[in-house]
Amino acid sequence: MELNLADLKQLAPRNSGPMDVVCASGEMKGRVNNFRGVLLTDVLNAVGIDLQSHKDDRRMVIVARATDGYTVTFSWSELYNTEIGKQVLVAWEKDGKPLDDGEGQFLLISGKDIKTGPRHVHWLSSPHAVRM
Repeated sequence: MELNLADLKQLAPRNSGPMDVVCASGEMKGRVNNFRGVLLTDVLNAVGIDLQSHKDDRRMVIVARATDGYTVTFSWSELYNTEIGKQVLVAWEKDGKPLDDGEGQFLLISGKDIKTGPRHVHWLSSPHAVRM
């Protein structure tokens, strides 16, 4: 199932509030006052994750891929059972404006990560669930 911007805006929009973008080395890359988007878990719930047995969630990872092939992962439990999941946004707006050309129509950011850069995905193309 594919969702476009209009589809995502039908879900419960969220604001991230101020957020530092910190790369894996610890270097500060920038500060964003606000990302606007929807929780990744809300997107996954809207699309539906096929849990065929009650233990499937323990073996599932969510893969978020950019159009250039950059990929990040989250475990199902991390998204649904920790504070991290409450701040993983699929965003379409930054600081009150649409994302710029270098970021794509959508991006993903994990706001509760200490180093937000490694799971900051510009040009987000396809989050999907994978059973391990």
